[in-house]
Amino acid sequence: MLADVVESTDAFIQVADLNYRFLAVNRASANEFERIFGVRPKVGDSMLDLLADQPEHQAGVRAIWARALAGEDFTEIGEFGDPGRDSRFYEMKFNTLCDRGGATIGAFQFVYDVSDRLRDQTRLADAENRLRQAQKIEAIGQLTDGVAHDFNNLLMVILGGLSMIDRPGDPGRRGRILGGMRQAAERGAALSRQLLAFARQQPLKAEPVDLRAQLDAMRSCWIAR
Repeated sequence: MLADVVESTDAFIQVADLNYRFLAVNRASANEFERIFGVRPKVGDSMLDLLADQPEHQAGVRAIWARALAGEDFTEIGEFGDPGRDSRFYEMKFNTLCDRGGATIGAFQFVYDVSDRLRDQTRLADAENRLRQAQKIEAIGQLTDGVAHDFNNLLMVILGGLSMIDRPGDPGRRGRILGGMRQAAERGAALSRQLLAFARQQPLKAEPVDLRAQLDAMRSCWIAR
């Protein structure tokens, strides 16, 4: 019954000795090996000899099986197969095969084709990346809108002050207007520094702002008008 289960499962199961010779290979694994490499394995075959005319694939198979035959238990995802025929991604779980005395005599693997799963994960990652990019563009648009309004308000203070500075009236008005214009210019310079820090991804230093003083300065400019 166990042999029937192993033979009918869709998992690719292979068992090899220390010389890379197949001790067991189920039907699904033999079919897949033949599909991607063009040669069908059977018990007693050397996987390295089967791939002798495909040195690049032989090297890849040797490298990953060498770890298992050296006694390492591990799970890894890798790509195997001839691109001209078919190349797929596989999740491979390797375990050491020991005799009754505990000595290592080979290794066995359970393998699943995860190409479709990885492709779906890639599509999901691409969709998430496009969403993040769209969110960034939207955030930049909102930032641009806010900055434009801030600079417009500052320019209105400066332009309004320039239009009033030469008008006759209260002698102290000129000083108040110049003070408001200076504060507006300083605020514009600070805003520019913040934008440059944002563009260069520099950390912004938070500082307390006296809103009452800021509003009083702007109000004094308009009252002088």
